[in-house]
Amino acid sequence: MQTAPSGQSLSTIGAFGYVFLGILLSLIIPILKKLADLPSGAKGPGQPNWFQRAWPIAKPYVLMAVLSLALSVVTLAIAKTSNVPLQYWYQAFLLGYFFDSTIQKFKP
Repeated sequence: MQTAPSGQSLSTIGAFGYVFLGILLSLIIPILKKLADLPSGAKGPGQPNWFQRAWPIAKPYVLMAVLSLALSVVTLAIAKTSNVPLQYWYQAFLLGYFFDSTIQKFKP
């Protein structure tokens, strides 16, 4: 894991990557929860496979993940302009996770 020397911040690219990973995790958790609730279903010819049953659940989150790339830039810009020192990978990761989790709470 990348850690900045004492008194320094992570590079912008490094912080961006960890913010993005935090945002992706906040999208993956609800997908996994909904997939765990899927019934196992009948097996055999003509029955939908696991992917065919899972895709309708995951599709909105996959599209949201693409938009999360832009959200990563915004989150990092807010942190940088607020003079939030990001010295460790987990600070940037949690920043992305909590920012996106909060945004998801306000969707219509």
